[in-house]
Amino acid sequence: MIAKKPEFIKLKEPSDIILYVQRVINRLRREDLEIEQIGKITNLLNTWLSAYKVKLEATELAELKAELEQVKACLAEVGK
Repeated sequence: MIAKKPEFIKLKEPSDIILYVQRVINRLRREDLEIEQIGKITNLLNTWLSAYKVKLEATELAELKAELEQVKACLAEVGK
């Protein structure tokens, strides 16, 4: 039995976009439509790269915020 695909997809995070683009490209490859749909694939790959970059930047920002909080805590301890 084939699972029914949801009518709509939810793209809330960059990782959602990355997964969706991968699924679409894999489907095009399975159907041997790579050459015929090269423009769409190129656009999808650019979308994937953009989402991946945003994901990396968000991760880096979260790490920097955590480090900043550690520095603030150390400074607060030194100031006591």
